[in-house]
Amino acid sequence: MLIKAGADVNHRNGQHETPLECATMFRHFRIAHMLIEAGADFRADASFGRPIVNSLVHTSNQILLYEDSELWRTKVFELLETKGVDVEQLQRKVQEQKRKRNQERER
Repeated sequence: MLIKAGADVNHRNGQHETPLECATMFRHFRIAHMLIEAGADFRADASFGRPIVNSLVHTSNQILLYEDSELWRTKVFELLETKGVDVEQLQRKVQEQKRKRNQERER
C-alpha cells in the first residue's frame, strides 16, 4: 500500500537502516521480495557497512521463523539471480568470511 502510494523503498530510518535491511534482519522474505521488485537497492551498504545482498544470502544458514520462509527465501534468491547476482558465489564468499572470523576468534 505504501509502495503504491509512492513511498521511498530506499529510505533510511534514524538508525540508517533501509526497509530491505530491516526485512532481512527479521527474515521477512516475502517483504524483502516485494521491496526488491519495487526497486529497493539490494547492493546498497547496510547500516553496518556490508552490502544488504550479503545479509540476504547469509540468512541461508539461519533458522527460519515463519512457515513460508523457505519458499520466499528461494523466491528472493531467484529474483536476485534475474538481477545479475550470482547467489551461489556470494554464498561461498559469505561462508569464507564467516570461517575467517571464526578462526580469528579462536586465536
